[in-house]
Amino acid sequence: MKRSISCLCLVLGIGLAAPVLHAQQDNQDTTAQTAKKDKKKAEKPKQGKANKTFGRLRTINGVKPNATAKYYMVLQSASWCGPCNQEMPQVVAAHEKYKEEGLVEIVLASRDSDPGSAKAFVNKYKGKFPTVMLKDAKKIPHFKPAAGIPWAMIIDANGEVKEDGNAGMILPKLEQYAQQAKAERETPAE
Repeated sequence: MKRSISCLCLVLGIGLAAPVLHAQQDNQDTTAQTAKKDKKKAEKPKQGKANKTFGRLRTINGVKPNATAKYYMVLQSASWCGPCNQEMPQVVAAHEKYKEEGLVEIVLASRDSDPGSAKAFVNKYKGKFPTVMLKDAKKIPHFKPAAGIPWAMIIDANGEVKEDGNAGMILPKLEQYAQQAKAERETPAE
């Protein structure tokens, strides 16, 4: 009889422990899933107004703008513009320097009258940055056609204009924005 009661207690004990074990396992699974979701959110950069706009831009050369950049330099330029041609090697070099980190994006807004001329202009200098026609550039937050070119503006991911002026003066400032973006990325969020 003692043995029957012991077995019965053992069976009841296991029967009562099983739901507790299942509940603990469910809690662990839920915690692991939540941690996984939080990690994905932390890895995925938050998109601002400008990021979304750049992500939807129609380019003439098939190069899509980085929709997760921290800063964008929008350069108004044209194939027929002497100063634009002089400046293009520096623009291409800047794009090559910053494209790997993905923190700063250069987008050329062509003032050419036809896409073929704009595309040939960028190809002439082996530019691999997104190129849009003026009508498409007008979708960019705060974009206005400049009175003179080359003209550039630097905007942040939220569409706030940081710099606006002669491209020769703006292009060197791109380095400080790239450094700022890099420092922000490396500083852990609190």
